[in-house]
Amino acid sequence: MTKREMIKAIQVAEARAWKQLQDDKKLFGETSAITDITRNKWNPLFELREALGIPGLGVSDLIREDLLP
Repeated sequence: MTKREMIKAIQVAEARAWKQLQDDKKLFGETSAITDITRNKWNPLFELREALGIPGLGVSDLIREDLLP
């Protein structure tokens, strides 16, 4: 796996987890146990991406990956 592929994999994984979090917030509410679980899955991916200085996916990439909430 190339560096570019690793960066893209991190971006996509974080964006997918974020989309799931947004979907769960709408469906179950901000404070539900399910939303908390989803948030706990998304947060480490977000922190990793930020710590590595990797930007989030752009809007066109989010659309291409079908990751807009």
